[in-house]
Amino acid sequence: MLDGMKIQKRIKWLKPYILSAKNLVDLTKLKSVTGYTVPIYKETNQQASIIYNIYGKRRYDIKLNLKINYCLSKKQTNVGIASFLDSLAHELSHIEHIEHTPEHFALQAKILLRFARVLKKTGVNFTDKRIKL
Repeated sequence: MLDGMKIQKRIKWLKPYILSAKNLVDLTKLKSVTGYTVPIYKETNQQASIIYNIYGKRRYDIKLNLKINYCLSKKQTNVGIASFLDSLAHELSHIEHIEHTPEHFALQAKILLRFARVLKKTGVNFTDKRIKL
């Protein structure tokens, strides 16, 4: 199912969540899922992005922000599981509905329900926990 798709090593733990959406989203369109960190001196509200590769095969790259910046105190904190999963569901739903339409948000909700099943199966009960990456 994930043939040719790359998941960055430090966020490999997201693989079961991505796979859980396979009946809702065409995962063959997904090229990669990577994480990035914004330098501490830059403040950003962006938690994730999806990039559409128009060269060659038409596939998507999802990029997730790994840290939250607090510019005034010059601190960075790790992103919580809930935030990661919400961002991932949002970006996955863009594969099927590129615009922010009611259908896009309905699909995002369905994906989050799938993620909830994975959380339950893996015994994760506290999604505010921050992931060290």
